[in-house]
Parts: sequence; structure tokens; C-alpha cells
Amino acid sequence: MSATAMPAMVAVAAAPAGCAGASGGRSHGTMTVAHEGGSEAMAFTVLVVEDEPKLRELIRGFLERERLAVLTTGSGADAIALGARSSPDLVVLDLGLPDIAGVEVARELRREGDPLLVMLTALATEADRIRGFELGADDYLVKPFSVRELVLRVLALLRRGRCS
Repeated sequence: MSATAMPAMVAVAAAPAGCAGASGGRSHGTMTVAHEGGSEAMAFTVLVVEDEPKLRELIRGFLERERLAVLTTGSGADAIALGARSSPDLVVLDLGLPDIAGVEVARELRREGDPLLVMLTALATEADRIRGFELGADDYLVKPFSVRELVLRVLALLRRGRCS
């Protein structure tokens, strides 16, 4: 997990009072959050679960430019193990994984903790999107998608965060 030399993303709002990151500050990436009276560094880890290696690495690079700690895998089984071990703040999850259905991976990740969840999928109907949100997605992007848009959605979710 390498951080780039680029400046951290500056968000426009801080997390709610008493929050030390989306999941209690238990991870290692950083985001600078500007607020009245100064700014503070907040720690975030993102787990990217995508079976297409080129897309997975592209997403990783964009997220690392924002100074987020990024873990990656192309396997549902590995995602469940990484999620249990690292307690990521947010998971970017491809629903079309080769070994375990993405919806099952989402259920297992939520059983182990409560990460924010962005689903990536080729399933584009309204019924598919509704099912994704009913399964607990915090956001849902249909492939093909803009990686820059994905990053901005991830940053928005992390900025709003959740208190543990």
C-alpha cells in the first residue's frame, strides 16, 4: 500500500462530532478534512474487489492518489478474508465475481463489520439497482463507469462517514 506524493483531497465538511473516520479510525489511509478553525487528517482503508485486473489496478491508482489505503483482490473468498482481517471503511465490490456471487460477499462483509459498500455491476435495470440498495449498498454504479466519478463517490461517502 503505497501513498503517492500528491496532496490529500480536501473535503468540504468534517465527519460528525466524535467520529474518527467512517469506521472509528481503525485504518491507515488519510484524507484531510477542512472545517472551520483548521483541518484534520482522517484515516480510511478501501477494499477493492474486482476480478478484471486492469480495472482493479486503475481503481487502486486513482484511490491511492487521494491518499487512501487500498487493498485489492479479484476473489470473493479473498475479499471476505481481507474484510475480516483489515476492517475496511469502504468496499468497492464487483457483483460479478468468478468464485462467489458478489451479493454473498456483501452479506459476509456486513456480517463481519459494517463497511460502506459501493457495488459495481453490469446489471443495469431499475430492479437490479433496487435489489442492490435493498442488500445494503450505499451506492451503486453500472459498468461501464467513470473511475473519476467512482473516486468522487467514494470520497463523498467517506466524508459523510458513519460513527461506530
